[in-house]
Parts: sequence; structure tokens; C-alpha cells
Amino acid sequence: MSWIRDTSFLMECVKNGSIKIEINVSNYSMSFNLLNGKYNLSLFSSDNIRISYDGNRLIDMHNLRVLKDHDARVHISNMISNIKGNMSNEINNLAIMYNIPVKILNDNLEAIFNLNFSLLSCLDYGLDYFLIHLTNDFAKQSSQFDVIKKLKLILANEKGCIKAILALSNTYESDSFLFSNDCISFQVNVNGFSKFLMDYRTLNAKYTEVIDYLKQRLSQ
Repeated sequence: MSWIRDTSFLMECVKNGSIKIEINVSNYSMSFNLLNGKYNLSLFSSDNIRISYDGNRLIDMHNLRVLKDHDARVHISNMISNIKGNMSNEINNLAIMYNIPVKILNDNLEAIFNLNFSLLSCLDYGLDYFLIHLTNDFAKQSSQFDVIKKLKLILANEKGCIKAILALSNTYESDSFLFSNDCISFQVNVNGFSKFLMDYRTLNAKYTEVIDYLKQRLSQ
């Protein structure tokens, strides 16, 4: 496997209870999926960790073995303890560097790291959909194939959907603020985007961070 040198992450939450979290840091990759009350946690690393865990059974693809129940939980806990510091530090350092909101991601990562999936809390009250996605893309205006970081944020409720596509490390591309009534066809609409933010009310600190961040980017 060719390891990505630049940190990226995705967290997607849907009102039906499904959650998807994907993290790629310098030496580790983690994928978590929750759907219909069932979950799967996969861990990969540059030093031959290849495991998948569903709460009862652990499949170790590198060592070609299967563990169950208590043995599986102990093994996955040991693996997590070895990687969580590195993963959390890279995400937090990135958040500081680019001033991006990661409280909601960190809280859910902590629940996963502790195998306490009942604490997973993805959606704010009244919110139907949430996505935060940090990517590494090639700069369109560069002849050197420079990699730039972009942050995509989507929030949806009964009043509509907003999407922000933010260029974090590139001065050639401007931020995009889009709005959709049906959450399918998005159009650039700064007024609709701004109204969604102004009408949004929350006491959840994780979402306050997201809303305040989007207001700040919109005002730049």
C-alpha cells in the first residue's frame, strides 16, 4: 500500500442513524461505518496492521487469524492504544494550522477509540445530514502538481441544505458557498447560505464551532 503523506478525513452523518468516519494520517488509516445498528471498524498501517472488527469478531488479515468476543476486544483495544495518539495529534495540529472545526470529529473519535459506540453523537437537534470532508487536491493553477487542502462542509435540515467548499492552502481559488432547497441541486447562493446560518439555533458546542467557523469564512 502506498501511504498518503497528507492528512485527510471524512465524517458523514445521516438522520437514519448511519455514520461514516474515515481518517488517513501519515502512518495509519482508519475506517468506521455504522448502519442499522451494526458497525465495522477497520485499521491499517504502514507497519502491517490489517484488521477489521465488528464488535464480536476480529479479522487479522496480516497474520491470517480470527479472534472472537473478549480476545477480539482486547486485541483491537491494544491496536487502538498504539495509534490514537498519533492520529489525534495530526488532526489537532492540522486544525490549529488551518483554523478548522474538529470538535465534533474528535468527540466521535474518542468514542471509537474507547469502543464506546453508544456515545457516538453525530447530528445536532433538528439536523438531518452533516458532512465534514478534508481532502488533498491538485491545484488547478499550478504546473508543479502542488497539493492543496480543501474542506467541504454540508448541513441539511427541513429548511434546506448548505454546502461550503473552502480552499485552505491555496490563494488561486476562492471559497464557494452553495444552497439547495432539495439537497440535490446546489447553486451558488450567498444570501441563502447566510440565511441558513443566521436561522440556525443550537446549544451544542460542537455545532456552534461549525456555524461560527462558516460565518467567519463567509465574512472574509
